[in-house]
Amino acid sequence: MLIETVAIRIIDDILEQVGLLEKVKFRREDLKLEAELAAMFKEVWDEQTIKALKKAAKIFEQSKVITQQQVEQALGILRRELGSKLTEKVDIKKITELLSAAYVLGKVSMGKIPSQKFAIEFTLDQEDKAAIQALQDHTMYWVGAQYDLHLRQKIANTVKKLAFGEGLGRKEVAETLKREVGSILESHYDYWDILSSAVIQRSRMIGVVRSFIIAKVKTYRYVAMLDERTCPICSRMHNRVFEVRHAKRIVESTLNAQEPDDVKKAWAWLSATEQNIEWIETSTEEELGLRDFCLPPLHGRCRCTVVVEEFEEIE
Repeated sequence: MLIETVAIRIIDDILEQVGLLEKVKFRREDLKLEAELAAMFKEVWDEQTIKALKKAAKIFEQSKVITQQQVEQALGILRRELGSKLTEKVDIKKITELLSAAYVLGKVSMGKIPSQKFAIEFTLDQEDKAAIQALQDHTMYWVGAQYDLHLRQKIANTVKKLAFGEGLGRKEVAETLKREVGSILESHYDYWDILSSAVIQRSRMIGVVRSFIIAKVKTYRYVAMLDERTCPICSRMHNRVFEVRHAKRIVESTLNAQEPDDVKKAWAWLSATEQNIEWIETSTEEELGLRDFCLPPLHGRCRCTVVVEEFEEIE
């Protein structure tokens, strides 16, 4: 532990000399919040997975002949336990605390600007609280909807195949269901990492944009973490300068969204296809901004951030 502490101090000294210390420190805080949120989601997911598999398997264990009705009953149990029941089990207070911390982290980042002329006093007003509530509501939707969106059809196909297509006895069906459906559910683990990263990063970035508006920032620079993990999209967005009005529109549309599809449209992600990469390369900053593609995160586990480029002229 002592060696790690010394190593971090040495690295921090170097980063401070080249002006990157604050950027990296904020990223460290992001990662802590993301990890804590993901761990909470996974703990509840593990508990509900065990419960759901036991209940679903029991339907077949207690029956002499497997029927379509029993298959539908088992699928209903899996959907309920891993959907609506899951949202009841997660700690909403903990989610709110972590999203609030990320939001605050973004908002106070304006205090790192050297110019005292534009220093802002940090407070959480009603608009901030409304933003955090909207972020919590969005997060809870994605927790509850993930089964239907990503797992329902795949699991239904697997269960029906086991029940009617394999020629297995009822006990064999029950045991195989636990194993094969359990494997599908285990592979879903990555979802909680991606969701946690997305909601923490969006919360922080909304806090940043709110501070930009208060401090009269006119433009900001998009900054990617350039290393071997940097994706083609972020590397092409690096160092591009955008007007705050575009980020403001993205944030407002996201927070005012009533439907999940509206959230996805307001703050869209792009896959790194050749067509999308070419579009980014050939588009101006204004064109990208008008298409609401100028504010991280731009994809799952995005590590990018933004920094102040220019303030509005004060008369």
